[in-house]
Amino acid sequence: METCSTIGCHSPTRAKGLCKRHYDTFLKARKRGGYLKPGDFCRQGHKIEGDNAQYYLNHGIERVRCAQCNKVKPNVKIKLGDVCIYGHKIEGENAYWITSPEGAKRLRCHQCTKERRARYIEANKETKEFQERLKANRETSKERKRQKAQADSYDKILTVQAGKTNGSYGGLRYLNLNRRAQVAWESLEQKFAEVRSFCYESPAEYIDYDEENPPSKEHAFNLCNGCPMLVECARLASAYKPPIGVWGGEVWEDGKVMYR
Repeated sequence: METCSTIGCHSPTRAKGLCKRHYDTFLKARKRGGYLKPGDFCRQGHKIEGDNAQYYLNHGIERVRCAQCNKVKPNVKIKLGDVCIYGHKIEGENAYWITSPEGAKRLRCHQCTKERRARYIEANKETKEFQERLKANRETSKERKRQKAQADSYDKILTVQAGKTNGSYGGLRYLNLNRRAQVAWESLEQKFAEVRSFCYESPAEYIDYDEENPPSKEHAFNLCNGCPMLVECARLASAYKPPIGVWGGEVWEDGKVMYR
């Protein structure tokens, strides 16, 4: 059995004529002096040459590493606390969750993902296809922000009028407004900045009444008579077709006016 070439050390040789302890010391010294080069030995003792030389980019600079030690094993799920093949620990802000087309969630290294995205943008930013995609993404993002702002304003009013909503985008989902109803709601919402409806402070009588004993036609008229929001509320009800409640001085049930 060959022994370590270091004077006074008789441990078995691991690589480059050195034992494990002295070889690790050699690697640390080499690391301080720079990165591995073709022909060097990795920490596990594999020679970096031919098919075992795996080239990669590190901050735009081409480096080489041991392909045998950095093989990506198929069907192995990354877990929190693991280290990616580039040496980044996947935890905290560096843990990036993605959803596959099948709906499965997987962990990825956030730093590597950002670097790949930056390289892709740099390589394709001048192409027509990339510019069109970028424009479409900006328009989609702008529309989502507009819808969220509108839905948040719906939530604010419905929290008072209906008692509660379903959280984020709750107002939009609660009403399930079509385009015509949204236009009517915007008109109603603008007027809310100036005046308040009769049902604003106490909506129970208008919405939470006993379905077996709904308000009469005369009672519904008296509830809304003189309300500054009467016209806007009636327009919204006509477009929205509410499932229940007193809207614009009329009693609605299943999208129809009860008394004709």
